[in-house]
Amino acid sequence: MIGRSILGKTSVPILKKIMDVSCLRQKVIARNIANATTPGYREKRVLFETKLRNALSSGQIRGISTDTGHLAIGGNKIDSIQPEVREVGNPPKSGELNNVDIDKEMSNLAQNQLTFYVSARLLAMRIKAIKTSIIGKL
Repeated sequence: MIGRSILGKTSVPILKKIMDVSCLRQKVIARNIANATTPGYREKRVLFETKLRNALSSGQIRGISTDTGHLAIGGNKIDSIQPEVREVGNPPKSGELNNVDIDKEMSNLAQNQLTFYVSARLLAMRIKAIKTSIIGKL
C-alpha cells in the first residue's frame, strides 16, 4: 500500500505504461512484417500517445469517485488509458498485395526499440533515486 502510493506520485507508472505499450507495438510491428506478403492483409498500428498526452495535460484537479454513478473529475488515471490496435490505410487496390511497407515497418521497429530502451533506462534511474532517498547517502 505504501509502496504503491509512493511510486504513484513519481513517473514510474507512466514509464511502466510506455514500456507495456512498446511491447504491444513490437508484437503488432512483427505481425505486420510477418504478413508483408499476405494477400489482402491490412497494416495495423498501436494508438496510444495522443491518449497519454491528453491525460497528462488535462489539468491538476483530481477527484475520487465514491459511487459508480459519479462523473470523473480531472484527467484519466494512467492505468485507465489503454492502447488501441487499429487497421490503417486503405484496403489494397487490385493488383496490390497489401498495404504493408516493409521499409516503414523496419523504421518503426527501430524507433520502438529505442523508445523501450530509453523508458527502461529512465525507469531504472527513477527506482535508483527512490532507493537512494530511502536508504540515504552519507
